[in-house]
Amino acid sequence: MRATRSDRLNAYNSAFSVQDAKQSMDRIDAMKVFVAALDEGSLAAAGRKLGRSPAAVSRAVAFLEGHVGVPLLHRTTRSIKLSVFRRANLTPEPGDRRPKLTP
Repeated sequence: MRATRSDRLNAYNSAFSVQDAKQSMDRIDAMKVFVAALDEGSLAAAGRKLGRSPAAVSRAVAFLEGHVGVPLLHRTTRSIKLSVFRRANLTPEPGDRRPKLTP
């Protein structure tokens, strides 16, 4: 009896943690969306740049905010800005060229 594609996929999924890898990729994807939103200045513009709907961009940012546990963006109907929390934690120390990335 030959194994079906579904049987092989189930065996692969149980052998390797595909769900963990998917969540990791989701976080990476959400980070890319977050950076695009900041670069473009709005969720709608980021969606156009990435070929996604504004709702999908908003969900990706919300997913990332949920993972981090703090709001990353201050949203208005016209623009987005880094939240006060993130601005404070991304400001470099005097003499340090690297930003602090502490949550």
